[in-house]
Amino acid sequence: LDSHDTPRLLNRCGGNKELLKLAVLFQMAYLGIPCIYYGDEIGMAGDGDPDCRRTMIWDEEKQDKELLEFYRKCISLRKTHAALRRGGCKFLYARDAQLVMQRYTDEEEVIIAFNASMEQSEIAFIANNKDYSISLAPYDYKIIIHKKA
Repeated sequence: LDSHDTPRLLNRCGGNKELLKLAVLFQMAYLGIPCIYYGDEIGMAGDGDPDCRRTMIWDEEKQDKELLEFYRKCISLRKTHAALRRGGCKFLYARDAQLVMQRYTDEEEVIIAFNASMEQSEIAFIANNKDYSISLAPYDYKIIIHKKA
């Protein structure tokens, strides 16, 4: 989502950690192998090069523990569900700042709805012949996991 020669993700999100979390969750759920630039997981900021290359913050008192825990949960979700590592991918809904994606294998499906807007959002979509209606707060997400028989 960022690198050694681009502004840090936190800066690109205007300092909005909730928006950053949506980007991280999307990265962990999307196709391919996620790559985390050092320090993003603890809330390091940095504008364009060379500011984005600040040294790692090793002092745990200065690290964003809540953000680190969110990264850990996203990584654990990916490790736990094969659909997020090697499954197929469909986008079930995309409108304005809302997105619903589905990752699936023969054994399970994972549906993730994102609301990247400052407004409450109602999302209605169909997946596997089932109607869904999801209400999401601003910068919110919902994860639905189904194990297939």
